[in-house]
Amino acid sequence: MLIEWNPAFETGVEWLDRDHRQVIDLGNQLYELLNDTHTEAMINGLLDQFCSYFSHHLVEEEHIMEMIHYPDLDSHRKDHAHIISVLDRFTSRPVDLMIVDEMSGLLLNWLVVHLSVHESKLAVFIRAGGANRVQSVTDAA
Repeated sequence: MLIEWNPAFETGVEWLDRDHRQVIDLGNQLYELLNDTHTEAMINGLLDQFCSYFSHHLVEEEHIMEMIHYPDLDSHRKDHAHIISVLDRFTSRPVDLMIVDEMSGLLLNWLVVHLSVHESKLAVFIRAGGANRVQSVTDAA
């Protein structure tokens, strides 16, 4: 299932929105690749790229939350751990269209909830005063 970027996903924090768009874009590329005739190596390569980028985003986001002393870090981190465990279950199986379709559906559902609950609270915190600290952290990265 292709996931279309929706303005409701936007947090108003540029680096968060950019990363979330990239996660969705990579997921869509993987789905489209499976609908075409491509080698298993190409599919696995893009799946690895998707999982690597997604994991990197979550780690970077958690690092930034630590640096700005985000008060809801533990809850946010638990939500990240949950989706990583779900993705790990998918990536341990042979890749096919049904697996990627199911994975993208779960990812979309998780993303919608995660953005509306966790990312929106993080964005409010950043806009309320953590923005300068986040900017200096992201500039240094």
